[in-house]
Amino acid sequence: MRGVHDGGMPGPKDPDEKVKLLENIIADQRGILQTNFKRPAEMLPQIFVPYKEVLSLYRRGMQLPDDITIIWPDENFGYIRQLSTPAEQQRSGGSGVYYHLSYLGGPHDYTWLASTAPSLIAYEMTKAYQFGANRLWVVNVGDIKPAELETQFFLDLAWEINAWTPEKAQQYVLHWATQHFGKTLAPEMAAIKNEYYRLAQEAKPEFMRMLTFVPAARAARLAAYTKLYQRTAALKKQIPVNQLNAFFELIEYPVKGAALINQKIIYAQLSYEFPA
Repeated sequence: MRGVHDGGMPGPKDPDEKVKLLENIIADQRGILQTNFKRPAEMLPQIFVPYKEVLSLYRRGMQLPDDITIIWPDENFGYIRQLSTPAEQQRSGGSGVYYHLSYLGGPHDYTWLASTAPSLIAYEMTKAYQFGANRLWVVNVGDIKPAELETQFFLDLAWEINAWTPEKAQQYVLHWATQHFGKTLAPEMAAIKNEYYRLAQEAKPEFMRMLTFVPAARAARLAAYTKLYQRTAALKKQIPVNQLNAFFELIEYPVKGAALINQKIIYAQLSYEFPA
C-alpha cells in the first residue's frame, strides 16, 4: 500500500502508527478476499512486497499473517535488500523476489539500455533461492526489447537454478549467442557483450551525468569504449543479412549507444578543463 504515483505511503507521520495502519489495511484486504471468495483468507494466495519505505515499516515489527508470501525486493539496482531469516523461512507463505532490470525513479532511472550482467543476476538470485525465496519471482523489465537477453537469463535461471551458477553465469552470453547467431560468430559476440556489461558495472550509461572520473579513469573508459565500438563494427560485417536487424537490436545498438553517451559526457567534462 503506497502513495500516488508510487510515492511513499501517506497517513500518520509516526512510523509506529504507519505500521498499525498497514496492519489494518492488510486485515481489511483479507476480509474483502474472504467475503468475496467464500473461503478462509489463509487458503487464498497473497503476497506482500516490502518495497522502499515499506521494508523499514516491516522491520519495525509489523505483524504479517503467516500464510502471506513475502516478495523481497532489490534496491532497484540489482542487489536484494533483505532475505528471510531462519524464523521467516519457516512461514507457511514462504518468500520470493521482486527484481529490477529497468527502473524509473530516484536517485536516477535506467530505462534506456539493459546492462545488468548475468553474473550479478545469478549471484543475487542463487543467494535468494538458497535462503528459501522460491515461491514467486517477479522481474521488472521495463521496455522488453532492450532486455531480451537479460530477461531470458532470469527465466532460464528460474526454470533451473543450478544450470547457471554465479561461477558459470558469464558463459551464458556465449550460450545465448550460439543459439541465436551460430557457433562461428558467438565467441566474439559474447566477448563484446561481456565487456559491455563490465563497463556498465562501473557506471551504467544512464548514470554518466551523475559521475566524475579521475583523468586516468576517463582516458581508460574512452579507450575501452572506442575499442568496443570498433569490434562491434567489424563483427557486423560478418553478420548474415537476415540477422542484421537482430544484431542491431541486441548487440550493436546497446554497445554503440553506451559508447556514444560516454563520449558525449566525458568530452563535455573535459571541455571545462581547457582555458577559454
